[in-house]
Amino acid sequence: PELVKESVNEWWKVDKSEDKSSIPWSEDTSAIPWSSIPVSENVDICGDPSCSTGVNAFDFRCFTCRKRYCDTHKGTGIDCKFCESLS
Repeated sequence: PELVKESVNEWWKVDKSEDKSSIPWSEDTSAIPWSSIPVSENVDICGDPSCSTGVNAFDFRCFTCRKRYCDTHKGTGIDCKFCESLS
């Protein structure tokens, strides 16, 4: 019982002035590293090899190949033009 009391007491002896940057809810954001790689608004581009138009989660996605396509290159049904031609 004595040993347990010591370890519990040690746990409560946390220094209140310690660095708070490792605490996720701390308001000190100085220790949060900024990425050196810029993140584009359009992370994906159209699945057509000849197109470089940006696409996002709201653009057409082919059911078969799962690539995203811009309005110009999307298929007429649930598949892209390339996957439609394979059927």
